[in-house]
Amino acid sequence: SSLLHSHSQRLKWFGYPLWKLVGSPFSSFEAYLVTGQDQFFKTFDGGDEWENFTENISKAWIKTQASNSMEPGDIFAPPAGYLRPVGPNLRIALQTLATDPNAFNILYMGIPNTLLRSYDGGVSWSGVTTPIPPKESPIASAAISPRSSALIFVGTGSQIYKSADNGVNWKIINLPTKRKVKSIYINPMQYELFYLVAASK
Repeated sequence: SSLLHSHSQRLKWFGYPLWKLVGSPFSSFEAYLVTGQDQFFKTFDGGDEWENFTENISKAWIKTQASNSMEPGDIFAPPAGYLRPVGPNLRIALQTLATDPNAFNILYMGIPNTLLRSYDGGVSWSGVTTPIPPKESPIASAAISPRSSALIFVGTGSQIYKSADNGVNWKIINLPTKRKVKSIYINPMQYELFYLVAASK
């Protein structure tokens, strides 16, 4: 639940398990953090202060779901299992975080049945249209190619979805396994080579 800065020995206490930390390849002062309680933070000063952008993601997800499935005047009610109770509040379950290796301010967040994208470091988000069926497994992994920001890979269930035009069109890459994809890694030296981590069962 704590983050230790190796240079200054400063200790930052979050109070929740830390799930994923991604540092910028362009600046030692910028980083993103996702906690085990579905909170999303960003630091601009090397970890002294962390800004909480969690609410921005929840609002974007609700807006995306509402625009896809509602008539004017309807009240949106998130499907069961898509929100996690945290104290008196409910939060969207954050499944995966991917940063663009070409531009650290471009982010992709996988949440239940939706892929969100931010062009401003998590301040604002919008939905990315994918052919993933609504009842398919949650988006558990995503990666952007170092060769081009338009080349996106998304893993859900035992399939990989690939887009070469920034999410406009997609094709399915079938895998020689039925195990669920947990993470995707693209070789920065050989762009056509990527690795997958799959569930044990």
